[in-house]
Amino acid sequence: MSRPRFLIDHNVPDAIWKGLRRMDATIETICLRDLGMISTPDPDVLEYAAQQQWLLVTLDVNSMTGFAYQRIVAGLRMPGLFILKDMQPPFRRYIYDLFSILFCSEFEDWADKVEYLPW
Repeated sequence: MSRPRFLIDHNVPDAIWKGLRRMDATIETICLRDLGMISTPDPDVLEYAAQQQWLLVTLDVNSMTGFAYQRIVAGLRMPGLFILKDMQPPFRRYIYDLFSILFCSEFEDWADKVEYLPW
């Protein structure tokens, strides 16, 4: 079992991951843009997240969720996908939900799951 960590899509406001790190500096998060993956196709992002064991956080409710479900149906490993819905400041609710995922679960708990936040 391993502690979850987040791969943050380039469309997620910086305030989300910065807020997580302010709560606990040991949290592992990385943004797609920091990896040079801004224009990487969604299926490749999901594959990367699965191989590297990152839970993926995005605002992309349209294409990313479709590709995630395609992976599940195809029997491919699909890391947890968290869709931030109705995104608007203040971002506290999103940060608290993500924080609780990090500290109250294991990476494997989210395999093949697509979740919408806030709950």
